[in-house]
Order: sequence, then structure tokens, then C-alpha cells
Amino acid sequence: TDSFAKRGIAGYSMDAATGALTSLGTASTMSGYPRDFAIDKTGKFLIVGSADEINGGGAGHVMVFQIAADGKLTAVGSPVAAGGSRTGVVIVD
Repeated sequence: TDSFAKRGIAGYSMDAATGALTSLGTASTMSGYPRDFAIDKTGKFLIVGSADEINGGGAGHVMVFQIAADGKLTAVGSPVAAGGSRTGVVIVD
């Protein structure tokens, strides 16, 4: 069965010598299906836009994750309603 708890962003580390990927796990968006994302210019935060329905319909939300030195993601706060059915993410400096 599907639930918001299962929807998320999967993280991987890459071996620089071989290119092999290692799973870092999945961070739940707690609000919907991820549709768009951006990493801030410091490289410390990932901002994810999501929609409640798999086809992009439903309410849109934005979620922020802190990126640890090892690449693992930790949620910062709770999802914020963004309105509309499609949530894109743009970082303006």
C-alpha cells in the first residue's frame, strides 16, 4: 500500500575510483511525491517540491533537508503548503 511515509528522496554515495553507488537510505518527504529539487549554494540544504498525487495533481508542498558531510539527509521542520498542484523549486541568490 502507498502512504506519505513511503514517499521520499533516495540518497547515494559514489566511490570516486570505481563509480559504484552505495545507498544512504531514503528520507521521507512526509507530504507527497517529489517533483523538483534544488541544492542551496552552500551545499548544505536540499529543498524538495512535491505533489500529493503521482500524476502531479493535489496540493503542493515544500520540504527542506540538511545534507550531512556523508551525504545523508535529515528533515528540517515539517512540509510547508505551497498551494497549487505543481510545486517547482528555484533558489534565488
